[in-house]
Amino acid sequence: MPLRQSLHVDQLLSNIAVKYQNTNFIHQDVFPAVPVKKTSDLYRTYTKNWRIPETNRAPGGLAREHAFEIGTSSYVLEKHALKQFVPDTSVDNYDITDLRADATIELTEKIMMRKELQCAALFTTTSWSLGTSLAAADTWVTGTALPIPLFDTAMSTVLANAAVKPNYAIIPLDSMNSLKNHTTVVDRVKYTSKEINFDIVGGLIGIPKILVPTMYYDTSLLGASTTASSIWKTDFAFVGFKPASPGFYQLSSGYMFQKDKPLVRRWREEERESEAIEVDCEFQFKVVASLTGYYINNVI
Repeated sequence: MPLRQSLHVDQLLSNIAVKYQNTNFIHQDVFPAVPVKKTSDLYRTYTKNWRIPETNRAPGGLAREHAFEIGTSSYVLEKHALKQFVPDTSVDNYDITDLRADATIELTEKIMMRKELQCAALFTTTSWSLGTSLAAADTWVTGTALPIPLFDTAMSTVLANAAVKPNYAIIPLDSMNSLKNHTTVVDRVKYTSKEINFDIVGGLIGIPKILVPTMYYDTSLLGASTTASSIWKTDFAFVGFKPASPGFYQLSSGYMFQKDKPLVRRWREEERESEAIEVDCEFQFKVVASLTGYYINNVI
């Protein structure tokens, strides 16, 4: 078993960490992951310019000149890590599965929860250039706002500003329940369907993928009574655009910049008669094209 001085990157445990996904996590479906080599760096941005320049050319004349403008923006990764010591005696007496694997899964889930929390924090009125906030008299619960026309406005606004059609939506469960039970939505499907599922809602609003975050976490201090809170804000709806895969010239509402390295490290602590297992990840969620998203606040 290697000592700490000869730290071992454990490929087997890394595979366990990579494959473990709680179905409630949606951050990987919201912002595509971009593997990066450096902790901080720049990426290129292109200035929006949709003007059509004069292109007529007189006989014998010169072509008019045209140029485009480029800029840069930056990312800075944050380092997140957790470790657990696995005593030899515990391994010997652990009859169910591999204790190292279970420890890896537990640590990975906590890092994933941190990712989810930081992704959710970007969905506020200040993160997006386009959007609206509903007044109390216009909510989907008791107000007069019509949800489907509201999504129509969101779609057309993004199209007019970014030339892409939103292809995913985030609607938290409480907001989704209010949406699917809205009288105008029920009226549209009452003769065609016995139940209103997410696919039907997606068809009504013209969005192929509906993400419904439902994850809760404990916000209490260690030792205090459990206080369950939603990781995602519950009274909003969002439509955005993401490419099939990140690439040059690809618009996306946001990206998750993440260090391209193994997740799990393992080393021996002889003094403690234990193995140390550490899950380490460096990442940053960032809105990179805010005009491709439309944020609807206070829907319930």
